[in-house]
Amino acid sequence: MTVDASIVIKWFVAEPLSLESRLLLARHMEFQAPDLLVPEFANTIWKKVNRGEIVDPQPFLNELRNLFELIALYPAEVLIERASHLAFEMDHPVYDCLYLACAEISGTALVTADKRLAARADESLSGLEVRHIGTPETVRWIKDATAASG
Repeated sequence: MTVDASIVIKWFVAEPLSLESRLLLARHMEFQAPDLLVPEFANTIWKKVNRGEIVDPQPFLNELRNLFELIALYPAEVLIERASHLAFEMDHPVYDCLYLACAEISGTALVTADKRLAARADESLSGLEVRHIGTPETVRWIKDATAASG
């Protein structure tokens, strides 16, 4: 399963849809993401510190090491050409399309908390499964997928 930064940050920081996102983590699934995930995670922590949502960033930054164990990271250089094509096709930012390209290359669904990305992919792409974590259908799908594999 491909996950984006909007999901992974919720594994470590309490915010809306954290419980649903942590359901993925609790199911011990195999995760993939572009290596862009790591700087996006760190940047989100920086933003949360600047907004006063997090006082001490260090415990969260320490989790960066765990990301390498939890998630198979695909180098952007492998994904960038396909991501660029998807960006033009969807009229959507390339950095988000790296996650779509990763899902396509790994043959997995992308799970995101980004409503705009999920809606855009649904409108523009066929054959690529993109699921928004905030829907009951996605939560059922996660439970069904892990029950079938375990």
